[in-house]
Amino acid sequence: GAVSAANPALRDHARFQMGRALRLADRPRELIEHFEAFLTQCPGSPRVAEALQWIAWGWRKLDRPDHARAAYARATEQFIQDPRNDAVEDILLGEARLHPEGEARERWLESVRARTAAARVAGRATEWARGVWLQALLAQRRDPDRSAARFRELVLDARPEALSARVMIDLAEHEVAAGRVDAAERWYGEHARRFPRHRDRARALAGLGLIA
Repeated sequence: GAVSAANPALRDHARFQMGRALRLADRPRELIEHFEAFLTQCPGSPRVAEALQWIAWGWRKLDRPDHARAAYARATEQFIQDPRNDAVEDILLGEARLHPEGEARERWLESVRARTAAARVAGRATEWARGVWLQALLAQRRDPDRSAARFRELVLDARPEALSARVMIDLAEHEVAAGRVDAAERWYGEHARRFPRHRDRARALAGLGLIA
């Protein structure tokens, strides 16, 4: 109690370790209850989005895509405009897994495109960039030209301060693969400057080293 109150980060770490143990034990219902309790008891934690991601995973394991979708929606509604929230990209990719193929996937992709366009019109720059990034990533295998066009859209139109660490590093690596070294260097440098303690810092520094 006293330690948790004095050190919220330690409290959160302990709660997430318990959640991981439940996942490894394949106890999704208990995992959902554990993280719902966390949300109730720690609503101001910086790991709320991550907790919602785990809740969605639990519902997917229980074959309840409707509940999983609701958990993902709770997370994106709250955090998609926060470029420093690292859970959002994994949440968006998790939502994509609920629509693996066929007409349902195409309808979902159309909704992604519509939300992304609306975000741009409304000036929600981080939400727009994440939507474009998601489209680029999901098209890489089936439609590489479309994927490249979406990444290019980010290069031309995105403001660095609106990009999350994940979007920025993926964009830099795409530019390397496309042979645009100057653009890649810009994004790697922005990543190293804006996210000096990020878990992907080594990727950014390695990228800068490769193109130096």
